Amino acid sequence: MCIEEGIAAPAALIDLRSVIGGDALTWSEDGLRIGAAARVRDIADDARVREHFPVLSAACDVVGSPALRNMGTIGGNLCQRPRCWYYRRAIPCLKNGGSGCPAHTGENQYLAILDGGPCYIVHPSDPAVALTALDATVEITSASGTRTLPISEFYVLPRARLDHETVLRGGEIVSAVVIGRAAGGGQQL
Repeated sequence: MCIEEGIAAPAALIDLRSVIGGDALTWSEDGLRIGAAARVRDIADDARVREHFPVLSAACDVVGSPALRNMGTIGGNLCQRPRCWYYRRAIPCLKNGGSGCPAHTGENQYLAILDGGPCYIVHPSDPAVALTALDATVEITSASGTRTLPISEFYVLPRARLDHETVLRGGEIVSAVVIGRAAGGGQQL
């Protein structure tokens, strides 16, 4: 979407669908590890996810359209760009080189109303909200290894950094999301 809209122009695209186990939902006594290439629809429809983490199943079930749910991955969903129509229509704003946020005094439906500014974008991921409520962690992988952090620390507010929405550095990808057993009420998974 960002490429089609001219927001991003990457030098190369890498297809991560062939990563072995990248789409797996792996259950253990410690919790659930969801590979970043797992399709949003597969997470929504998984019987064990519905039983132990119903908020995540429900959040995945309302993502975008049926096509997005069937083709989109959890990693892609978490890393998508904001949906602010000023930003996406190249209207001068803070995220595209302008001097202010037109949403502050203009049309601001569907944008931030609490703790906003200087840019009033909101992140469009429904699963991100559910994963935050579940105290999930995000596995981030690069050539130098893997690091994990709470999903609550994965996103960057515009006041901290206007050119990124996540803490991902160059060469890093989201490789998985992990939900601990405690998030499912501590019962046997």
